[in-house]
Amino acid sequence: MFKINYSGVMSSAIGDGNGLTDREVKYYAESFESIYKDFIIDKNNYGFVKILDDPDVIKKSRDFYNNNKHFKNIVVLGIGGSALGLKAILNLYSFSKIERNFYILDNIDPSYLKHIFEKIDLSQSLFFVISKSGETVETLSQFLYAYSVVKKNNLDPKKHFVFITDPEKGFLRDISKKEGIITFDVPKDLGGRFSVLSYVGLLPAFFIGEDISEIIEGTKVIDKNFLETCLFSNILYLLNVRRGKSNVVFFHYGDRLEKFCQWFSQLWAESLGKKFGNNGEILMTGQTPIVAKGVTDQHSQLQLYLEGPKDKVIIMIKSNDKVNLNIPEVFTEYDSVKYLSGKSFDILFDAEFKGTYGALIKESVPTISIEIEELNLKTLGALFYFFELATAYSGKLYNINPFDQPGVEIGKRIAFSILGKSGYNEELLIKEELFKKYERTIA
Repeated sequence: MFKINYSGVMSSAIGDGNGLTDREVKYYAESFESIYKDFIIDKNNYGFVKILDDPDVIKKSRDFYNNNKHFKNIVVLGIGGSALGLKAILNLYSFSKIERNFYILDNIDPSYLKHIFEKIDLSQSLFFVISKSGETVETLSQFLYAYSVVKKNNLDPKKHFVFITDPEKGFLRDISKKEGIITFDVPKDLGGRFSVLSYVGLLPAFFIGEDISEIIEGTKVIDKNFLETCLFSNILYLLNVRRGKSNVVFFHYGDRLEKFCQWFSQLWAESLGKKFGNNGEILMTGQTPIVAKGVTDQHSQLQLYLEGPKDKVIIMIKSNDKVNLNIPEVFTEYDSVKYLSGKSFDILFDAEFKGTYGALIKESVPTISIEIEELNLKTLGALFYFFELATAYSGKLYNINPFDQPGVEIGKRIAFSILGKSGYNEELLIKEELFKKYERTIA
Protein backbone atom coordinates (compact mmCIF):
# COMPACT_ATOMS: atom_id res chain seq x y z
CA MET A 1 0.00 0.00 0.00
CA PHE A 2 2.72 2.48 1.02
CA LYS A 3 6.17 2.31 2.55
CA ILE A 4 7.95 4.76 4.86
CA ASN A 5 11.73 5.14 4.90
CA TYR A 6 13.28 6.73 8.00
CA SER A 7 16.91 6.26 6.95
CA GLY A 8 17.21 9.98 6.22
CA VAL A 9 16.54 11.06 9.81
CA MET A 10 19.11 8.81 11.47
CA SER A 11 22.44 10.11 12.71
CA SER A 12 24.23 7.46 10.64
CA ALA A 13 23.01 9.33 7.53
CA ILE A 14 22.98 13.01 8.54
CA GLY A 15 25.14 13.23 11.68
CA ASP A 16 24.44 13.48 15.41
CA GLY A 17 23.59 17.18 15.38
CA ASN A 18 20.57 16.75 13.12
CA GLY A 19 19.76 13.04 13.16
CA LEU A 20 18.49 10.60 15.77
CA THR A 21 20.36 7.66 17.23
CA ASP A 22 19.04 4.11 17.31
CA ARG A 23 19.01 4.31 21.09
CA GLU A 24 16.75 7.37 21.12
CA VAL A 25 14.21 5.80 18.77
CA LYS A 26 14.17 2.45 20.60
CA TYR A 27 13.76 4.08 24.03
CA TYR A 28 10.44 5.68 23.11
CA ALA A 29 9.23 2.52 21.37
CA GLU A 30 8.78 0.80 24.73
CA SER A 31 5.35 2.42 25.25
CA PHE A 32 3.88 1.19 21.97
CA GLU A 33 2.06 -1.87 23.34
CA SER A 34 0.05 0.05 25.95
CA ILE A 35 -0.80 2.74 23.39
CA TYR A 36 -2.09 0.08 21.00
CA LYS A 37 -4.48 -1.19 23.66
CA ASP A 38 -5.64 2.36 24.45
CA PHE A 39 -6.37 3.34 20.85
CA ILE A 40 -7.30 0.22 18.92
CA ILE A 41 -8.62 -2.30 21.44
CA ASP A 42 -10.30 -0.10 24.06
CA LYS A 43 -11.01 2.86 21.72
CA ASN A 44 -10.88 5.10 24.80
CA ASN A 45 -13.08 8.03 23.79
CA TYR A 46 -11.43 8.35 20.41
CA GLY A 47 -14.35 9.23 18.17
CA PHE A 48 -12.30 9.05 14.98
CA VAL A 49 -11.49 5.40 15.78
CA LYS A 50 -14.99 4.39 16.89
CA ILE A 51 -16.71 5.93 13.85
CA LEU A 52 -15.03 3.34 11.61
CA ASP A 53 -17.12 0.60 13.27
CA ASP A 54 -20.42 2.33 12.46
CA PRO A 55 -21.92 0.62 9.38
CA ASP A 56 -24.65 3.26 9.13
CA VAL A 57 -22.20 5.87 7.80
CA ILE A 58 -21.70 3.99 4.54
CA LYS A 59 -25.22 2.57 4.30
CA LYS A 60 -27.10 5.81 5.00
CA SER A 61 -24.71 7.82 2.84
CA ARG A 62 -25.28 5.45 -0.07
CA ASP A 63 -29.07 5.54 0.44
CA PHE A 64 -29.08 9.34 0.55
CA TYR A 65 -27.05 9.48 -2.63
CA ASN A 66 -29.37 7.08 -4.44
CA ASN A 67 -32.36 9.24 -3.50
CA ASN A 68 -30.71 12.50 -4.60
CA LYS A 69 -28.40 11.64 -7.45
CA HIS A 70 -30.47 13.74 -9.87
CA PHE A 71 -28.67 16.87 -8.60
CA LYS A 72 -25.94 18.16 -10.91
CA ASN A 73 -24.32 20.68 -8.55
CA ILE A 74 -22.96 19.74 -5.12
CA VAL A 75 -22.30 22.84 -3.02
CA VAL A 76 -20.52 22.36 0.30
CA LEU A 77 -20.75 25.12 2.91
CA GLY A 78 -18.07 24.38 5.48
CA ILE A 79 -14.61 25.38 6.60
CA GLY A 80 -11.50 23.70 8.02
CA GLY A 81 -12.17 20.06 8.88
CA SER A 82 -15.62 20.34 7.31
CA ALA A 83 -14.08 20.86 3.88
CA LEU A 84 -10.41 19.82 3.67
CA GLY A 85 -11.01 16.06 3.84
CA LEU A 86 -13.57 16.17 1.04
CA LYS A 87 -11.17 18.30 -1.00
CA ALA A 88 -8.53 15.60 -0.60
CA ILE A 89 -10.96 12.93 -1.79
CA LEU A 90 -12.02 15.02 -4.78
CA ASN A 91 -8.37 15.66 -5.58
CA LEU A 92 -8.08 11.97 -6.48
CA TYR A 93 -10.38 12.65 -9.42
CA SER A 94 -8.60 15.77 -10.69
CA PHE A 95 -7.90 14.10 -14.03
CA SER A 96 -11.13 12.11 -14.24
CA LYS A 97 -14.54 13.07 -15.55
CA ILE A 98 -17.12 13.43 -12.77
CA GLU A 99 -20.80 13.70 -13.62
CA ARG A 100 -21.42 16.46 -11.10
CA ASN A 101 -19.94 19.86 -10.40
CA PHE A 102 -18.51 20.26 -6.90
CA TYR A 103 -18.21 23.68 -5.27
CA ILE A 104 -16.58 23.72 -1.84
CA LEU A 105 -17.13 27.14 -0.30
CA ASP A 106 -14.62 27.15 2.55
CA ASN A 107 -14.15 30.91 2.64
CA ILE A 108 -16.38 33.97 2.87
CA ASP A 109 -14.67 36.06 0.19
CA PRO A 110 -17.75 37.93 -1.09
CA SER A 111 -16.41 38.15 -4.65
CA TYR A 112 -16.10 34.38 -4.88
CA LEU A 113 -19.47 33.71 -3.23
CA LYS A 114 -21.21 36.12 -5.60
CA HIS A 115 -19.51 34.48 -8.58
CA ILE A 116 -20.60 30.97 -7.57
CA PHE A 117 -24.23 31.87 -6.87
CA GLU A 118 -24.48 33.68 -10.19
CA LYS A 119 -22.95 30.68 -11.96
CA ILE A 120 -24.94 27.71 -10.65
CA ASP A 121 -28.44 26.57 -11.51
CA LEU A 122 -30.10 26.51 -8.08
CA SER A 123 -32.78 24.07 -9.21
CA GLN A 124 -29.99 21.55 -9.90
CA SER A 125 -28.06 22.28 -6.68
CA LEU A 126 -27.83 20.37 -3.42
CA PHE A 127 -26.28 22.25 -0.48
CA PHE A 128 -24.35 20.39 2.23
CA VAL A 129 -24.11 22.62 5.31
CA ILE A 130 -21.41 21.19 7.56
CA SER A 131 -20.50 22.39 11.04
CA LYS A 132 -19.63 20.20 14.02
CA SER A 133 -20.95 22.76 16.51
CA GLY A 134 -23.72 24.05 14.29
CA GLU A 135 -22.52 27.53 15.20
CA THR A 136 -19.56 28.18 12.85
CA VAL A 137 -20.00 31.84 11.92
CA GLU A 138 -18.61 31.57 8.39
CA THR A 139 -20.75 28.56 7.55
CA LEU A 140 -23.88 30.09 9.07
CA SER A 141 -23.41 33.30 7.08
CA GLN A 142 -23.13 31.25 3.89
CA PHE A 143 -26.22 29.24 4.80
CA LEU A 144 -28.28 32.35 5.49
CA TYR A 145 -27.41 33.67 2.05
CA ALA A 146 -27.97 30.36 0.26
CA TYR A 147 -31.26 29.76 2.06
CA SER A 148 -32.55 33.21 1.12
CA VAL A 149 -31.55 32.78 -2.53
CA VAL A 150 -33.22 29.37 -2.71
CA LYS A 151 -36.43 30.76 -1.20
CA LYS A 152 -36.41 33.75 -3.59
CA ASN A 153 -36.31 31.33 -6.50
CA ASN A 154 -39.42 29.55 -5.16
CA LEU A 155 -37.52 26.36 -4.36
CA ASP A 156 -38.19 24.15 -1.33
CA PRO A 157 -35.25 24.28 1.14
CA LYS A 158 -36.12 20.78 2.38
CA LYS A 159 -35.24 19.44 -1.06
CA HIS A 160 -32.05 21.46 -1.55
CA PHE A 161 -30.33 21.41 1.87
CA VAL A 162 -28.81 18.74 4.07
CA PHE A 163 -27.10 19.43 7.42
CA ILE A 164 -24.20 17.56 9.03
CA THR A 165 -23.87 18.75 12.62
CA ASP A 166 -24.13 18.07 16.36
CA PRO A 167 -26.73 15.40 17.24
CA GLU A 168 -28.52 17.56 19.81
CA LYS A 169 -27.69 21.26 19.88
CA GLY A 170 -26.64 24.26 17.85
CA PHE A 171 -28.28 26.61 15.35
CA LEU A 172 -28.24 24.07 12.51
CA ARG A 173 -29.93 21.45 14.69
CA ASP A 174 -32.63 23.96 15.67
CA ILE A 175 -33.24 24.99 12.05
CA SER A 176 -33.35 21.38 10.90
CA LYS A 177 -36.24 20.74 13.28
CA LYS A 178 -38.02 23.93 12.37
CA GLU A 179 -37.65 23.54 8.59
CA GLY A 180 -37.70 19.75 8.32
CA ILE A 181 -34.24 19.60 6.75
CA ILE A 182 -32.56 16.18 6.66
CA THR A 183 -29.65 16.09 9.12
CA PHE A 184 -26.80 13.67 9.74
CA ASP A 185 -24.97 13.54 13.07
CA VAL A 186 -21.37 14.34 13.94
CA PRO A 187 -20.74 12.34 17.15
CA LYS A 188 -19.91 14.45 20.19
CA ASP A 189 -16.51 12.80 20.63
CA LEU A 190 -15.48 13.37 17.01
CA GLY A 191 -13.52 16.56 16.37
CA GLY A 192 -14.02 18.41 13.10
CA ARG A 193 -10.48 17.97 11.77
CA PHE A 194 -10.67 14.22 12.56
CA SER A 195 -14.05 13.79 10.86
CA VAL A 196 -13.19 13.03 7.22
CA LEU A 197 -14.09 9.34 7.61
CA SER A 198 -17.56 10.17 8.94
CA TYR A 199 -20.62 11.70 7.25
CA VAL A 200 -18.62 14.94 7.02
CA GLY A 201 -16.34 13.63 4.30
CA LEU A 202 -18.08 10.53 3.01
CA LEU A 203 -21.70 11.67 2.52
CA PRO A 204 -20.92 14.38 -0.08
CA ALA A 205 -18.14 12.20 -1.53
CA PHE A 206 -20.71 9.60 -2.63
CA PHE A 207 -21.87 12.14 -5.22
CA ILE A 208 -18.61 11.59 -7.07
CA GLY A 209 -20.37 8.45 -8.25
CA GLU A 210 -17.81 5.94 -6.94
CA ASP A 211 -18.04 3.24 -4.27
CA ILE A 212 -16.68 5.33 -1.41
CA SER A 213 -16.76 2.35 0.99
CA GLU A 214 -13.27 1.46 -0.29
CA ILE A 215 -11.92 4.35 1.74
CA ILE A 216 -12.96 2.61 4.99
CA GLU A 217 -11.41 -0.65 3.82
CA GLY A 218 -8.06 1.11 3.71
CA THR A 219 -8.17 1.95 7.41
CA LYS A 220 -8.14 -1.75 8.34
CA VAL A 221 -4.60 -2.03 7.04
CA ILE A 222 -3.49 0.65 9.51
CA ASP A 223 -5.09 -1.14 12.47
CA LYS A 224 -2.84 -4.09 11.67
CA ASN A 225 0.19 -1.81 11.38
CA PHE A 226 -0.64 0.58 14.22
CA LEU A 227 2.84 0.51 15.72
CA GLU A 228 4.14 2.21 12.58
CA THR A 229 2.06 5.30 13.40
CA CYS A 230 3.68 5.40 16.84
CA LEU A 231 7.15 5.20 15.31
CA PHE A 232 6.32 8.06 12.95
CA SER A 233 5.02 10.20 15.84
CA ASN A 234 8.04 9.43 18.00
CA ILE A 235 10.48 10.41 15.30
CA LEU A 236 8.83 13.75 14.56
CA TYR A 237 8.50 14.44 18.29
CA LEU A 238 12.16 13.70 18.98
CA LEU A 239 13.32 15.76 16.01
CA ASN A 240 11.36 18.69 17.39
CA VAL A 241 12.17 18.59 21.11
CA ARG A 242 15.73 17.24 20.87
CA ARG A 243 16.99 18.57 17.54
CA GLY A 244 14.99 21.79 17.22
CA LYS A 245 13.13 20.81 14.03
CA SER A 246 10.09 23.01 14.62
CA ASN A 247 8.89 22.98 10.99
CA VAL A 248 7.65 19.96 9.05
CA VAL A 249 7.56 20.29 5.26
CA PHE A 250 5.17 18.00 3.41
CA PHE A 251 6.84 17.83 -0.03
CA HIS A 252 4.38 16.05 -2.33
CA TYR A 253 5.30 14.64 -5.72
CA GLY A 254 1.95 14.26 -7.45
CA ASP A 255 -0.73 16.88 -8.03
CA ARG A 256 -3.42 14.53 -6.70
CA LEU A 257 -1.76 14.63 -3.26
CA GLU A 258 -1.86 18.41 -2.86
CA LYS A 259 -5.19 18.64 -1.02
CA PHE A 260 -4.26 15.72 1.21
CA CYS A 261 -1.19 17.64 2.32
CA GLN A 262 -3.37 20.68 3.07
CA TRP A 263 -5.65 18.42 5.13
CA PHE A 264 -2.60 17.17 7.04
CA SER A 265 -1.47 20.74 7.68
CA GLN A 266 -4.65 21.62 9.54
CA LEU A 267 -4.62 18.33 11.45
CA TRP A 268 -1.01 18.69 12.59
CA ALA A 269 -1.06 22.43 13.30
CA GLU A 270 -4.38 22.79 15.11
CA SER A 271 -4.00 19.57 17.08
CA LEU A 272 -0.44 19.98 18.35
CA GLY A 273 0.09 23.75 18.48
CA LYS A 274 -0.78 24.32 22.14
CA LYS A 275 0.28 26.85 24.76
CA PHE A 276 -0.72 24.78 27.79
CA GLY A 277 -0.11 21.17 28.76
CA ASN A 278 -2.62 18.82 30.32
CA ASN A 279 -1.49 19.92 33.79
CA GLY A 280 -1.87 23.63 33.07
CA GLU A 281 1.84 24.28 32.55
CA ILE A 282 3.03 26.53 29.70
CA LEU A 283 4.61 24.34 27.00
CA MET A 284 4.20 26.08 23.60
CA THR A 285 4.25 22.81 21.65
CA GLY A 286 3.90 21.85 18.00
CA GLN A 287 5.54 22.00 14.60
CA THR A 288 4.63 24.38 11.79
CA PRO A 289 3.45 22.42 8.72
CA ILE A 290 4.48 23.69 5.29
CA VAL A 291 3.22 22.29 1.98
CA ALA A 292 5.63 22.12 -0.96
CA LYS A 293 5.00 20.76 -4.45
CA GLY A 294 7.49 18.64 -6.31
CA VAL A 295 8.97 19.34 -8.73
CA THR A 296 7.65 22.91 -8.86
CA ASP A 297 9.01 24.04 -5.50
CA GLN A 298 12.44 22.62 -6.19
CA HIS A 299 12.73 25.91 -8.08
CA SER A 300 11.39 28.11 -5.27
CA GLN A 301 11.55 26.68 -1.73
CA LEU A 302 14.20 23.96 -1.91
CA GLN A 303 17.13 26.41 -1.71
CA LEU A 304 15.90 27.49 1.74
CA TYR A 305 15.49 23.91 2.92
CA LEU A 306 18.98 22.97 1.80
CA GLU A 307 21.02 25.95 2.99
CA GLY A 308 18.71 27.92 5.28
CA PRO A 309 18.08 27.42 9.03
CA LYS A 310 18.33 23.79 10.14
CA ASP A 311 14.91 23.88 11.79
CA LYS A 312 13.00 21.59 9.40
CA VAL A 313 12.16 17.95 8.87
CA ILE A 314 11.05 17.07 5.34
CA ILE A 315 8.41 14.45 4.51
CA MET A 316 8.66 13.56 0.83
CA ILE A 317 5.56 11.74 -0.42
CA LYS A 318 4.89 10.40 -3.90
CA SER A 319 2.66 7.93 -5.70
CA ASN A 320 4.20 5.30 -7.96
CA ASP A 321 1.19 5.09 -10.30
CA LYS A 322 2.42 4.29 -13.80
CA VAL A 323 1.39 6.61 -16.63
CA ASN A 324 2.24 5.76 -20.21
CA LEU A 325 3.66 9.08 -21.34
CA ASN A 326 7.07 9.26 -23.00
CA ILE A 327 9.34 12.09 -24.04
CA PRO A 328 9.58 12.05 -27.85
CA GLU A 329 12.90 11.33 -29.56
CA VAL A 330 13.34 14.69 -31.26
CA PHE A 331 16.30 17.11 -31.44
CA THR A 332 18.57 14.24 -30.41
CA GLU A 333 21.57 15.97 -31.96
CA TYR A 334 21.56 18.34 -28.93
CA ASP A 335 23.28 17.16 -25.77
CA SER A 336 20.86 19.35 -23.76
CA VAL A 337 17.99 16.93 -24.46
CA LYS A 338 19.58 13.79 -25.92
CA TYR A 339 19.62 12.03 -22.54
CA LEU A 340 15.85 12.59 -22.20
CA SER A 341 14.87 11.09 -25.55
CA GLY A 342 12.55 8.11 -25.26
CA LYS A 343 12.42 8.15 -21.47
CA SER A 344 9.06 8.19 -19.71
CA PHE A 345 7.90 11.10 -17.55
CA ASP A 346 7.57 8.53 -14.73
CA ILE A 347 11.33 7.98 -14.89
CA LEU A 348 12.03 11.72 -14.97
CA PHE A 349 9.67 12.37 -12.05
CA ASP A 350 11.27 9.59 -9.99
CA ALA A 351 14.78 10.84 -10.77
CA GLU A 352 13.85 14.33 -9.54
CA PHE A 353 12.33 12.84 -6.38
CA LYS A 354 15.47 10.84 -5.64
CA GLY A 355 17.71 13.75 -6.57
CA THR A 356 15.97 16.04 -4.10
CA TYR A 357 16.06 13.36 -1.41
CA GLY A 358 19.77 12.88 -1.95
CA ALA A 359 20.48 16.62 -1.85
CA LEU A 360 18.60 16.97 1.44
CA ILE A 361 20.54 14.09 3.02
CA LYS A 362 23.82 15.55 1.75
CA GLU A 363 22.98 18.82 3.53
CA SER A 364 22.04 16.94 6.75
CA VAL A 365 18.34 17.82 6.56
CA PRO A 366 16.21 15.13 8.28
CA THR A 367 14.07 13.58 5.54
CA ILE A 368 11.38 10.89 5.60
CA SER A 369 10.17 9.40 2.33
CA ILE A 370 6.71 7.90 1.80
CA GLU A 371 6.07 6.01 -1.43
CA ILE A 372 2.52 4.95 -2.30
CA GLU A 373 2.12 1.88 -4.48
CA GLU A 374 -1.07 3.18 -6.13
CA LEU A 375 -3.08 6.25 -5.19
CA ASN A 376 -6.75 5.29 -4.90
CA LEU A 377 -9.61 5.46 -2.38
CA LYS A 378 -8.26 2.57 -0.35
CA THR A 379 -4.77 4.00 0.05
CA LEU A 380 -6.19 7.47 0.73
CA GLY A 381 -8.31 6.01 3.54
CA ALA A 382 -5.21 4.36 4.97
CA LEU A 383 -3.29 7.64 4.80
CA PHE A 384 -6.11 9.59 6.48
CA TYR A 385 -6.26 7.11 9.35
CA PHE A 386 -2.49 6.77 9.67
CA PHE A 387 -2.03 10.50 10.18
CA GLU A 388 -5.05 10.82 12.47
CA LEU A 389 -3.60 8.15 14.76
CA ALA A 390 -0.12 9.66 14.53
CA THR A 391 -1.50 13.08 15.50
CA ALA A 392 -3.49 11.75 18.45
CA TYR A 393 -0.51 9.78 19.72
CA SER A 394 1.71 12.85 19.33
CA GLY A 395 -0.64 14.62 21.73
CA LYS A 396 0.30 12.04 24.35
CA LEU A 397 4.00 12.60 23.73
CA TYR A 398 3.65 16.37 24.13
CA ASN A 399 1.23 15.89 27.08
CA ILE A 400 -1.37 18.16 25.49
CA ASN A 401 -4.96 17.79 24.30
CA PRO A 402 -4.87 17.30 20.52
CA PHE A 403 -8.65 17.58 20.20
CA ASP A 404 -9.27 21.20 21.17
CA GLN A 405 -8.26 24.62 19.75
CA PRO A 406 -8.47 27.23 22.54
CA GLY A 407 -6.33 29.78 20.73
CA VAL A 408 -8.71 29.91 17.78
CA GLU A 409 -11.62 30.50 20.14
CA ILE A 410 -10.09 33.80 21.33
CA GLY A 411 -10.11 35.17 17.79
CA LYS A 412 -13.74 34.12 17.38
CA ARG A 413 -14.73 35.92 20.56
CA ILE A 414 -13.04 39.13 19.44
CA ALA A 415 -14.79 38.90 16.07
CA PHE A 416 -18.15 38.33 17.79
CA SER A 417 -17.55 41.41 19.93
CA ILE A 418 -16.77 43.50 16.85
CA LEU A 419 -19.95 42.22 15.17
CA GLY A 420 -22.03 42.99 18.25
CA LYS A 421 -23.07 39.45 19.16
CA SER A 422 -24.80 39.42 22.54
CA GLY A 423 -22.97 37.86 25.46
CA TYR A 424 -19.47 38.93 24.46
CA ASN A 425 -17.74 41.51 26.61
CA GLU A 426 -16.74 44.85 25.17
CA GLU A 427 -13.26 44.57 26.63
CA LEU A 428 -12.53 41.99 23.95
CA LEU A 429 -13.15 44.56 21.28
CA ILE A 430 -9.95 45.64 19.58
CA LYS A 431 -10.11 49.42 19.53
CA GLU A 432 -9.92 51.13 16.17
CA GLU A 433 -6.87 53.16 17.16
CA LEU A 434 -4.81 49.97 17.49
CA PHE A 435 -5.42 49.30 13.81
CA LYS A 436 -4.57 52.88 12.84
CA LYS A 437 -1.56 53.71 15.02
CA TYR A 438 1.13 52.62 12.56
CA GLU A 439 -0.93 52.71 9.40
CA ARG A 440 0.76 54.05 6.27
CA THR A 441 -0.88 54.69 2.92
CA ILE A 442 0.81 53.85 -0.36
CA ALA A 443 -0.97 55.32 -3.37
